[in-house]
Amino acid sequence: TKRRDDFNNQTSYDAIVTINDTAAELIRFVQKYREILKENKIQTVGQPKATTAIAPLVNAIAPLFPQVSINTFLEPENINMNIDADLLRHVIVNIIKNAAEAKATIIKISALENNNHITLKISNNGEQIPATIAADIFTPFFTTKQTGTGIGLSLCRQIIVNSGGTIRLLDKSEHNFTTTFEVKI
Repeated sequence: TKRRDDFNNQTSYDAIVTINDTAAELIRFVQKYREILKENKIQTVGQPKATTAIAPLVNAIAPLFPQVSINTFLEPENINMNIDADLLRHVIVNIIKNAAEAKATIIKISALENNNHITLKISNNGEQIPATIAADIFTPFFTTKQTGTGIGLSLCRQIIVNSGGTIRLLDKSEHNFTTTFEVKI
């Protein structure tokens, strides 16, 4: 490999560094995406659904994020969602991870059963998602993070839609919170 001193032109060196960094990021993305496809866990609409108890799932996730306080409000307390536990875990972990990266200190997870559907809301007090990008956050490869791949929320959306539900960023967040995601199944 050549060193920086070997290049006479700073622009050429900068271009090579950029290409190298982009290629490395692309390799990481492809490896991550392959892992997801290899697991082949994304359930499709019409297949029998697993039932997941929300409270134990959230209790298992909370220790992964010691920097935030995670509060749950579940009605009823033993509420279940018709979705595979690993898939729901992935969605919740991704949303909490993004909130923590947006400097959230409090996460509120609420779930309510209504007319045979469950509405799960995940709210946080971190930096608000600007309205100018809100419409793009579920778009594959869209990211605002310097080291992001843009697959996190797009994969969450795919998981929820393929499980027969919807996921969206609410225009107005829960009281005292800046951002609220709503999942309905």
